[in-house]
Amino acid sequence: MTLRQVLLTGADDFVHLGKSFTHYEKRPDGRVTAFFEDGTSATADVLVGADGTHSRVRRQYLPHGTAGGRRRRASVTTRRGCASTASPRWTRP
Repeated sequence: MTLRQVLLTGADDFVHLGKSFTHYEKRPDGRVTAFFEDGTSATADVLVGADGTHSRVRRQYLPHGTAGGRRRRASVTTRRGCASTASPRWTRP
């Protein structure tokens, strides 16, 4: 079983794979509706835009982040890392 399969176990009702996202709309009740090219839609409390580098979700949510279809520098830096939960061992250089 792959990691993707493990993470998606039991998620068939709310994860939509194989769909082409077109746009989303915010609803008055705070929920969001996602619309797809095949004419279907899905409404939920949260929309996770995991649609890749040229994300249509991001393009709608942050329209200033692209110009003419090209990515623009947004002056945002992200970092990630791992830390041990064990007690640190300090060493001298």
